[in-house]
Amino acid sequence: MPDWLTRDTETDYGTLTIAVSWIAIIFMLIQMDSATTMPNTPVDDRQPVIDTHIRFGMLVTLVFVARLVLWYLSPRQKAPEGMPENAYGLSRALSLSLWFGVMVLAIIGLLNAWAHDHDVLLFYVIPLPALIPHTYELGLVMGYLHSAAMFWITFMLPIYFIVGIYHALRYKVGFLRLIPSPKV
Repeated sequence: MPDWLTRDTETDYGTLTIAVSWIAIIFMLIQMDSATTMPNTPVDDRQPVIDTHIRFGMLVTLVFVARLVLWYLSPRQKAPEGMPENAYGLSRALSLSLWFGVMVLAIIGLLNAWAHDHDVLLFYVIPLPALIPHTYELGLVMGYLHSAAMFWITFMLPIYFIVGIYHALRYKVGFLRLIPSPKV
């Protein structure tokens, strides 16, 4: 195995996990930026922004799936020294809720795109067949659910950071645990 491709251990995240995590976060920030520009784009000019949002969303989804697969395949990490297991479990649960929240957002986003009769392309090339019909009512429901999933992520993110900062100060486990870094 190449040196750059270190594996996750019980106390450290590997290079691949860290890289995929950073790519996922950066992609998500780009995707959120495209979502916030849509309402400010004139209706006649909105379609290219929507198409980019949907197609880039597919890439974001694939990166997040890769990260969740790495999470599943990795050995169960142990709590950092000095941190109780239940506190570590809380921080892992909050982190996982964010990752799964993004996956729910992505799935609902796909359904929303199909309900609004948009083309969904994998890797910007391969068209995916619509799994739900195009109807106004379904588009309305999916749009609201897509927003609700984003509100969930927006709600959980500050909780994740508040708990993480509290743990860093209380158990002296460091602040790097809040971002993708080698230490668990």
